[in-house]
Amino acid sequence: MKYCGTLISVSDMTRARNFYEQVMEQKVMLDLGVHVSFENAFSLQSNYEELVGVKLEAQRKPDNFQLYFEVDDLERWEAKLKSTEGIEFIHEIKEYPWGQRVFRFYDYDKFYLISGENSRPKELFGRLRDMEIIDRGNGEYECVPRGHSKATAIDLVLKHYGISLDDAYVFGDSGNDLAMFRYASNCILMGKHDEVLEPYATFETKEVEEDGIAYAMKELGII
Repeated sequence: MKYCGTLISVSDMTRARNFYEQVMEQKVMLDLGVHVSFENAFSLQSNYEELVGVKLEAQRKPDNFQLYFEVDDLERWEAKLKSTEGIEFIHEIKEYPWGQRVFRFYDYDKFYLISGENSRPKELFGRLRDMEIIDRGNGEYECVPRGHSKATAIDLVLKHYGISLDDAYVFGDSGNDLAMFRYASNCILMGKHDEVLEPYATFETKEVEEDGIAYAMKELGII
């Protein structure tokens, strides 16, 4: 049996490829759109569930899975990754007794967990101290880096462009929009939605298939 490489399932291929190609300076050997292979025997796959034909149960534990890269200028790479938005360090450079110097960091991507009858998600969540859990209902959860949400993203965008919160409008339909609805002043609820958002909605529009976003923008005088 011959080991061929490591396949990493990602939710955002563009962002993942840009990270490994531009930040980590890995050379792309094969690009099939949904599948990207790098020269160091690892690949990214964006439609893995469709590929294998089953829903996946994602689990994350500290140091459960690691990719190792060797570099000559460790300090330069540490500084580069510290300046890259969304990267959370596990620890900075440290030296082991045998002379190896390393630093470790988490990949920025969120992951999606689906629990079944025999699953024990609460036990897993208790070990995910660096993640926030979003309950999507029906045993489905999104796990995102703690301190990062749609609300923090909106805050960043508004500050960057100098826009007040009262002039911003958000659209949502799912439980993963809850942080955004709690934060924003103008919350547009899509016609088909999760009831958890209803207490925070300021306007309910039509369903997505009925051009609900365009309808709300016209009704509210945005366009």
